[in-house]
Amino acid sequence: MSYNHLMAVLPHASVSMFTPAGPEIEGVYDAISYRAEGPSVTQHGPHVLLVDPTLMSLDERVLGRVEGAVAVAVSGVSDTYIIQRFGSAPRLRVQSQGELVEDQGHPLVAEAALAGEEFPEDSHFAVFAALTGLWLNDLDTMKWTPIQI
Repeated sequence: MSYNHLMAVLPHASVSMFTPAGPEIEGVYDAISYRAEGPSVTQHGPHVLLVDPTLMSLDERVLGRVEGAVAVAVSGVSDTYIIQRFGSAPRLRVQSQGELVEDQGHPLVAEAALAGEEFPEDSHFAVFAALTGLWLNDLDTMKWTPIQI
């Protein structure tokens, strides 16, 4: 199965900073499915987690609102994977078709997880897990609120 979505952590933020766009969704797999029309958020301790099957929230206007927000985007269809940190210490790492095509800023500590997995999708999920302590199955136990962007 090929995943195509964005996952982000917005540190020290609240879901109240977003405008809801619909009823809660049970589980991350529904929040990132082809039926989802846009991004969804959930509160995880002091952080907001955001998922977006459209990848449209990989944007300074959305994630740049929170200092240190980190996005991990996976596009198995195009074989492209992105890690981006927003704020005063920006980071951009883009891997496409097995090649590192962008590498700006200092690597995140969580990027060490890239070496632990064979496949790019899995290694980028591992980076998100290193950032949040949560794997996809953990995210599937949470309720997600669709938001407007």
